Amino acid sequence: MAKSEHLEELAFIERRANVVQSADLVYDDTGQVITADTTVAESRGERIVVAGQRLPDVVQLIEDQLQYGKFPLQLTRPTIVSIVRAILTHPGRDYAQHVLDDPDRWARIVASAIRVETIEQMVQGVTYEPMDEEAWWDAEVVFLEVESKNPPQPMPGNPDPQRGVVPAPDDGANLFDHVDYDSHVERSFAAKLENDRDHVKFFAKLPRRFKVRTPVGEYSPDWAIVYDEDGTQRLYLIRETKGTHNLADLEWDEAMRIRFAKRHFAAGPGGAVDYGHTTDKAGLKVGDIAEATGEEAE
Repeated sequence: MAKSEHLEELAFIERRANVVQSADLVYDDTGQVITADTTVAESRGERIVVAGQRLPDVVQLIEDQLQYGKFPLQLTRPTIVSIVRAILTHPGRDYAQHVLDDPDRWARIVASAIRVETIEQMVQGVTYEPMDEEAWWDAEVVFLEVESKNPPQPMPGNPDPQRGVVPAPDDGANLFDHVDYDSHVERSFAAKLENDRDHVKFFAKLPRRFKVRTPVGEYSPDWAIVYDEDGTQRLYLIRETKGTHNLADLEWDEAMRIRFAKRHFAAGPGGAVDYGHTTDKAGLKVGDIAEATGEEAE
C-alpha cells in the first residue's frame, strides 16, 4: 500500500494557513462600500499553532472518508493503523512531512488510495459466465420502436454544449432518426460511422437502460455496430468512445468498468463479442482494438 502511485499527491500538500485580504475601502454617498475587487490584494497569512492544541486523529479522519462516498469501504481500525504506519515509515518517501500541514486533505488522499488499491485487489478474480437464454436482453426492450429526444437548448456562453441531440441522415445507417451524444467525441464518432457506408451497415447509440454489471458500478457502453469486412464477413461490434486511448488517463473507476466490459463481452454465449474502447479520430479500429485500448495497463 505504501508504494501505491495514488499516494504521490501527498508530496504536494501545502501548509494550510489563513488568507489575508487587504484594500483601501471606498464608500459611496450612502456609506456603502464600493471598493472594486481588482484593488483587493491577497496573501497567505501565518499558520497559527495553539500551544496544547490536540493533534488531529488522522486514523479517524481516514476511517470517516472510507465509509462515505461512491464506494464505501469498511476496514477495521487496526488495519487502518497498520496502513498509516507503513505509509509514514516508507523509506525514500517523506509522507509524514505534510500530515500536520493539512490533515483533512492528507486523510482524503490516503483514504482514496486505500479504496482504489483494495477494490483492485478484490476484483482481480472476478469472471463472467453466460446466463440461460431466458435471462438474455430482449432487443425490443433495449431498442424501443419510437424514442423521441428533445435537444438541450444552447445557453449564453455555451453555444455548443457537450450533451445534445442532432438529426441523423434520412438514408443513413443509424437505427434512430437522431444521434443522442454525451460528448463532442461521441458526436464526431457517429459522423465517422455515417461516412463509412462501405463497411458500416448499421449502428445505434445504446440506450442507458442496457447495462453491464461490474464490481464498481453499472456500465452502459456507447455503440452497437454491424460491420461488413470486404463484403464477406459480418462483424458485430460494441465500442466505447473516449477522448484518449490510454486507460490511465481516465478516472480509475471508469477505466475499471471498461476492463470489466471486455470480460463481460468475451463471455458471450455465442462466442466473444468484439468490444473495445477507441476515440473519434481513431475510428472503429477493427482488428487491432487490443493495441488501441492500452490493455497492457491491466
